Amino acid sequence: MAVLWDSEGPASGNADRVWRTARGGWLLHDPDADWHLLLQDDAWPCADLLAGLENALERVPPDAVVSAYLGRGGATPARWGRMAAQADRTGASFVVSWKLMWGVAIILPTKRIGEMIERADRMAGVTDDMRVAGWADRTRTDVWYTWPSLVDHRPVPSLTKHHAKNRRAERHHPGSALELAWTGPVVEVSVETQPGVDVRADLARAVVGGGFDLLEMQRMGMSLEDIFLQVTTTDAAHDAAAPAGGEGL
Repeated sequence: MAVLWDSEGPASGNADRVWRTARGGWLLHDPDADWHLLLQDDAWPCADLLAGLENALERVPPDAVVSAYLGRGGATPARWGRMAAQADRTGASFVVSWKLMWGVAIILPTKRIGEMIERADRMAGVTDDMRVAGWADRTRTDVWYTWPSLVDHRPVPSLTKHHAKNRRAERHHPGSALELAWTGPVVEVSVETQPGVDVRADLARAVVGGGFDLLEMQRMGMSLEDIFLQVTTTDAAHDAAAPAGGEGL
């Protein structure tokens, strides 16, 4: 496992500096490999993490984003706790969403790292995980969360300067990742529609008609974090496309 050291002095939490370190970590990938895992400096992995992930990734679509962490704390919306509870109830092995929420342990297909970096480089002032999240959202890439989490936040100071003591996995696997079979169901949790369009009745008929049990359905709006991500990624792309020559700051 390769380690990329930050050489810019004491931790500052500056988003562009953290991205420079994360970017270097992504560039350490082996081009002959299928997947590349980036762990943040405060990651607390379970035993046999890499060997267990090899087994888990056999169940994941080859173009997906994978997170070995599904967390709580901070500004995490309550719906993620409900997803975690449903994953526990159903014995799920994965939770699938359209949104990447955390950056402590992200796995990307190596063939997609270049396109991710190309877009993320244009998102000045945005944190490293939200740059990856913005790229995933723009490319409509599903995010697969391992259940349980194979990584937790260690309660120690981090280069990112966030408060790790308030950020923990919903359920961190305490033993070896090789103990997990990854044969459980997949919990998929969100459907996007145009504003003002209610598809719940049609969706319920499709689910039940397909022979599946429908346990719960809710209508959700965008959280403040969703709005911030959309605004910052859109503004960053606009700034990158603007012609040069104006007065700098």
